[in-house]
Amino acid sequence: MQYVRLGQSGLKVSRIGLGMMSYGDPAGQTWALSHDDAEPIVRRAVEAGITFFDTADEYSGGVSEEITGRLLGRLYPHRDGSHVSSRTTFRIQPGAIPSSSGAGTVLPPTRPTQ
Repeated sequence: MQYVRLGQSGLKVSRIGLGMMSYGDPAGQTWALSHDDAEPIVRRAVEAGITFFDTADEYSGGVSEEITGRLLGRLYPHRDGSHVSSRTTFRIQPGAIPSSSGAGTVLPPTRPTQ
């Protein structure tokens, strides 16, 4: 796998990234793959050296972000092994707070779960 610098951030990421929009809640979107169905695909991407993953709160009502976090937490022994790009756009849960862009909402910070 080739790695490149992400803009001027200094981060080195895989030249190829994996988009996570296809992973979510099949009950809400029939084309979405569940956690169990996503696992072999994400595992293969990690084995191939992919370190850059793109998701968003709007993908399957936030379930894509949950699946991404759980799988990467299992597949990478150290948190700094992967880089996740996400963005906020729509209100996905009661109690969310306005985003700085005004375009959507951001959930209050929570502690990661194991």
